[in-house]
Amino acid sequence: MSAGEHLDAAAAGIAQAHALIRQSGPASGAEQASAALARIRLYRELERQTTLLTGASLPSDLATATAASDAAASPVVGLLAGLRRTSELTQAKMPIQSLSVERVGAVATTMLRAADRIGAANDLIAGNLGAARARPPTPEGLALAHGIGQHDNLALTGRLVRGVVDLDAALHRGRWLTPGSDAGVWRPLLMLAAADCKRTIHSSLRIHAVNVLDGRSDATASIRAVNGVSSDDPSVWAAIDSHRGAVAGVDAARSWLLDNSDQVTAGQVAAAARAAMAITRYAGHVLRVTNPSEPVTLAATRAAHWWRVTAAEVGNLRSPVIPASDHSVLTASMTGVARWLGEQLRPEGQWAPNRQWAQRPRQREAWRRTSGELMVRLPHLSQLLWEAVRRVQRQGMLLGPETRGAAPGSPKPVMRWKPVSERDSCFAELQVALYNARQCSSWLARVAGMPLPPRIPAPTSTPTHLAGPAPHRAGLSHTPARPVRGVGASR
Repeated sequence: MSAGEHLDAAAAGIAQAHALIRQSGPASGAEQASAALARIRLYRELERQTTLLTGASLPSDLATATAASDAAASPVVGLLAGLRRTSELTQAKMPIQSLSVERVGAVATTMLRAADRIGAANDLIAGNLGAARARPPTPEGLALAHGIGQHDNLALTGRLVRGVVDLDAALHRGRWLTPGSDAGVWRPLLMLAAADCKRTIHSSLRIHAVNVLDGRSDATASIRAVNGVSSDDPSVWAAIDSHRGAVAGVDAARSWLLDNSDQVTAGQVAAAARAAMAITRYAGHVLRVTNPSEPVTLAATRAAHWWRVTAAEVGNLRSPVIPASDHSVLTASMTGVARWLGEQLRPEGQWAPNRQWAQRPRQREAWRRTSGELMVRLPHLSQLLWEAVRRVQRQGMLLGPETRGAAPGSPKPVMRWKPVSERDSCFAELQVALYNARQCSSWLARVAGMPLPPRIPAPTSTPTHLAGPAPHRAGLSHTPARPVRGVGASR
């Protein structure tokens, strides 16, 4: 599951716990204690998430955190300090780490499940950021580390914080944390938790959460698309067998390119481009069926065309490595995704009847969602390929053909290979093709209604060597409303 799915499930769990609190009171002191510890766990996970998303942190000293909350000019600092203070009295008086209680009652069980979901999302975010934020292992982690989309991501966290504060208010009104005659050994914990709960609902934490929201919609939060870090073993991607596996395969290719851009070979780029062309054709077919429109059809045709051109252009180049070096996570994962899509949608070279893969609405929606998720990733893949081939070209590890005169006694000219320069037409045309593949893939994602995630590093302008009035460079704007004329459909 993605981080977004986990966080949506957490929000639903918080709402469900709120409804359960209103229905009945606690049945025992153990149930009250379980709810008290569950609220602490919820706030701790939300504090951890805020730290992961912003890189900000507070000193462990509670007094300092309290002062930071009172004097906070930044919504993020105020949010972090407010979250820290939610269990201030309890942590000051009791060693919470040593307390354990069974999941007693529906309310505490639902709250703890919501905390587990937030924790699972935090683990995914932390995995994408890596041990050191300076070198995240995935493109999504790199975007998070650079703060791209941070406001939208924090809006999702702020909405959860607001929900938990409202949950605290319900616990307070229902006297869920007020110790009764059967509180027993839990009485000290409950007294402190009740005081913390009351302080929280009268604090500025909810205001800080609303300030972080700032009227934003969390539907566009980029952390929704964060998944687990993909395997770096090529054999794992030889047998993709699910929608989730297909998306993870493209993520694995992007992550590999992020870490190995200086090792890319011409054979790898060619294999990735061929696979991207096939993926575009299959995803475009699904999007045409599930979202029939002329722009979708045209954009899918253009995008597939430029991936095919990319494969043809890189076929004119070579890398000074043995053929075995072409096998990598990039080639294995992209080829595996294309193979699985072909087996499902175009077995034996013919499009499968729509009723075979989109008979039920749920099936249809699953295919539409998967195709959309694949298409929003291909623009970034083409961007990473563009940067990778430029990097290996500068290292002299990309060779182009050089024709010389015939050798003595031979009627044929001699073909030799030399490092290509930026001015060589074979390299320039490859760069143009990759750039157009990115633009047209982005266009397809947009017309299909799929928001493009942030990319790191994102180009700020058209590369200078692509500028010019040449006819074949038409349609290279960031919103290619009029793609290159005369482009035929990919066959």
